[in-house]
Amino acid sequence: EKYFPAVKGIAESYAGLCYYRLGQRLVGKARDHAQSAVDYVTRAIKLKPNFVCLWKLLANVLDTVAEFPRPRSHLLIEGGLAGVVHRKNALLEGEKLFELASRCYSRAIKINGDDSLLWYELALNHYRRATRFGTVREESVKKLSSAVEAAKQAIKLEPSRWQNWNLLGVICANKEINNLALAQHCFIEAISVDKKTAAVGWSNLGVMYLLQGSIGLANKAFGRAQQTDTTCINAWIGQASIAEQMGHAEEAMDLFRHCTQLGYHPESALSYAHWVCSVLSEEDYSKNKRNQFAIENMHALPLSHDSIQWHCIDKHDEASVEALSFLGNISSRLGLWATACEAYRKAAAKANGQQKDHILCDLGQCLLKRKLYSEAVECFQQVSEATYQATVGKALAYFKAGQYQESYAEYEGALNWLATSDLEKAYVLIAMSAMVYAFQGEADAKTILFQCITLPEPPIEALFSACALGLLHKDHVLTELVIKELRKYEDDPKHGHHVVYLVSQFYWANKQKSQSLAYLVSQVHKWPARAKLRQVLAISLLKNHRTPKQNLIVASGIAQSALVLDLHDRQGSTRAEDAAKWLAVASEAVRPVDERRRRVLAQKAVHVDPTCREAWSSLIRVLQAKK
Repeated sequence: EKYFPAVKGIAESYAGLCYYRLGQRLVGKARDHAQSAVDYVTRAIKLKPNFVCLWKLLANVLDTVAEFPRPRSHLLIEGGLAGVVHRKNALLEGEKLFELASRCYSRAIKINGDDSLLWYELALNHYRRATRFGTVREESVKKLSSAVEAAKQAIKLEPSRWQNWNLLGVICANKEINNLALAQHCFIEAISVDKKTAAVGWSNLGVMYLLQGSIGLANKAFGRAQQTDTTCINAWIGQASIAEQMGHAEEAMDLFRHCTQLGYHPESALSYAHWVCSVLSEEDYSKNKRNQFAIENMHALPLSHDSIQWHCIDKHDEASVEALSFLGNISSRLGLWATACEAYRKAAAKANGQQKDHILCDLGQCLLKRKLYSEAVECFQQVSEATYQATVGKALAYFKAGQYQESYAEYEGALNWLATSDLEKAYVLIAMSAMVYAFQGEADAKTILFQCITLPEPPIEALFSACALGLLHKDHVLTELVIKELRKYEDDPKHGHHVVYLVSQFYWANKQKSQSLAYLVSQVHKWPARAKLRQVLAISLLKNHRTPKQNLIVASGIAQSALVLDLHDRQGSTRAEDAAKWLAVASEAVRPVDERRRRVLAQKAVHVDPTCREAWSSLIRVLQAKK
């Protein structure tokens, strides 16, 4: 414990682990390693209090932790070191850590005042304190002035070090100092001193030009920074910002994505999330090949989710409404409903007016997905201005909560006062029919559906609802009437498989079993590349046409071929859960005829998606049969 080289080495190792974990954005682990580093360096200082490297190491760790997100920005410091003599240990947070780091730098400078790096670190410490905790202007200006003096001293001691010039330029460019002429001079000096490695200096010069509206000069400066260091994230952010200003949206999105791949930066994280949400907000984004590639093939959702989540954690209480909204939107797209709800709640607490109403509507939808129906009702009730989206959402929340009368009243209000087109009215009527069917029965539901069907251009969902209602309650007149309309959509690539399924069920309900199967087979022959048609045929063979046994082998083969077609479809992506389900169907189909094949398919289903219940159910039945 008193062997100085070992204690110092352990302290440096923990400090290195802290920086490594911080690079991975594992802030909690980084803080734990920082605490261990502080403990060991404190012991080392007791052994050798006049070693400059120890004071500098301690100050560096304190500076690093002081910039952590607020919940993680704290360390337990020995009382004597923290200036609290009457206590053994003191918990220091945020600005107090910066202050102690400043004292450590000052102690090191007192021992060796000719080290320019110590003056540089002290200037950086004052600058960070001013920008992060300078809430009072006078205090902020005072700290920045101290930072300027320390940076000038660093330049005086070592003018050939470009970082010294660069730091002085950054401090002078701050809005409180606002000495842009000196800042520009410093940046130029930085790149003049070392043109080969001063990528950050070029980037800062580019930012200055960009803020002054000199886009051409900014572009050249950022370009030189990229040539100097291809991984300089600030330079890429600068080029992305230029593309954004010039109206080149696709290039801006690509550049911001590249920034997030290089590493974490709050600006690129926010901007990339913004562009991802902008593309996703377009209803037909998948029709644009470039947008579809940028979202699906480049894994935009998980990448942007990680970066914007880090951004919101990093900013903590200072995270903007927009950042929290982006996090909520992307989380909901990924099915992370708890994360989305938390983000939307924080955003709603900060937002006002119409923006808050939109966020509350999104929050309400997420709560519905989590089956928190009472909370969803309360959320929609907080919306200040009645809109179509908010009213329909509230009606659905009431319905899910079992408050049918309130739900009907909300739907009626949306239908009579808020729906602005026949299509919106039609969707409200469909929802009303589903709700009325749940608590009043089929007669009233049919009445509402007839209102919907008689509109000039009823949506296909209305026809689906009417057909399903007719099939369930053996209303052959209604079913036949709707089937005639549905046959018009038989070849539609989006809805065709639903139509084919309902038509086949119509034949089956009328005891035309052979006609039902022949119709399904003819449609698969007509459109052999449509995976969903094959899925309908496989399910029909498994449920309704189990004899002869050859049909089961055919059903298994068709289910597997549907999966293969789905996997090779370049227009969309296959979910692992869906793939596992169809392998489970294929396994179940061959149960009476090929036990070995059944077991192999069930195992494949579990391997494809270990979280799929159907896959495990299929495998369990195989194992039980084996016993």
